[in-house]
Amino acid sequence: MTKKLVRKLILLVAPFLIYLFLRILWWSTSKKIDYDKDTIAKKHLFISWHGELLFCPPLYLILRQKPLHVSAIVSQHFDGEVIARVLALFGIKSLRGSSSKGGSEVFRQGLKALKDNQELLLTPDGP
Repeated sequence: MTKKLVRKLILLVAPFLIYLFLRILWWSTSKKIDYDKDTIAKKHLFISWHGELLFCPPLYLILRQKPLHVSAIVSQHFDGEVIARVLALFGIKSLRGSSSKGGSEVFRQGLKALKDNQELLLTPDGP
């Protein structure tokens, strides 16, 4: 198979499988989440290291019992496309760009999202 065909297959199947895995993992594990209810009711930037990135969407949805419009900064590379599709299954919009590609555009998109009263998810260790 060609690389292009393999990537198309991955983009077709992997996001749903990752989403399903995250949902099953979330439902089947015990969690203790400490947070201040008054603070969580306000608008936020949600920040996570890449290592905890997979748990952000379900955690965000749990903490924000009535989620606001939310966007996440995701790289423009192939792995970023997989992540963007997983986030879409959680109802999270992706802003595409990174420090090495599309940085100024994603910065403008992020500022616009915040001005439009959206919340923003990002990882400070990249993209």
